[in-house]
Amino acid sequence: MSLINDALKRTQQTTQSQEPPRLDALELHPLETGPHPSQQAGAGAKRIIWIVVLLVVTCNIALWIVFKDRGHQTQVEARTADAELSAYIAPTPEPEPIPVLEPAVPPAPEVPVPAALSNAAAGEVEADASLPAVPAVKRPEFRLKTIVFNPVRPSAMINNRVLFVGDRVEGYTVKGISQDTVWLTRDEDEVAVSLP
Repeated sequence: MSLINDALKRTQQTTQSQEPPRLDALELHPLETGPHPSQQAGAGAKRIIWIVVLLVVTCNIALWIVFKDRGHQTQVEARTADAELSAYIAPTPEPEPIPVLEPAVPPAPEVPVPAALSNAAAGEVEADASLPAVPAVKRPEFRLKTIVFNPVRPSAMINNRVLFVGDRVEGYTVKGISQDTVWLTRDEDEVAVSLP
């Protein structure tokens, strides 16, 4: 510590022993009068452009924040407006269902009919144990609750499941969804389920 104190004392003594500089000994130079770098040609225009760009970006971000959920509200408002207008406008005719083309089947050749079967055609039906029983094909019950019609991706709720075109329910595939009908197909069987 004594080394530090000795050094501090010596610096104080040297600064006190020196005389302060005289003002008349200082050289004064005139101020340079050239243009300031910010006042050069084009610097003001660049600054304005940057301010305008910054304002445009800020406004776009603010508008996006304000209106990002408006698309959903607009769809709901449009549906409500359509429902109100439908009371005043005559209903449009329903589109005809698309016909299903059946493959052409050639007529079956005539086969001699056994006596037991000819009696059945005449109304005399007897149980024949030699013929196997043909099970009846039973369609499942489809309960259509609602349709959310969107031209891009319509959906429907059938049997408490939300379905889109191409989805499967009870072995059937959803082939199409209109505003009031859903078409389901399985093999050659086509079912049209309409809203109640």
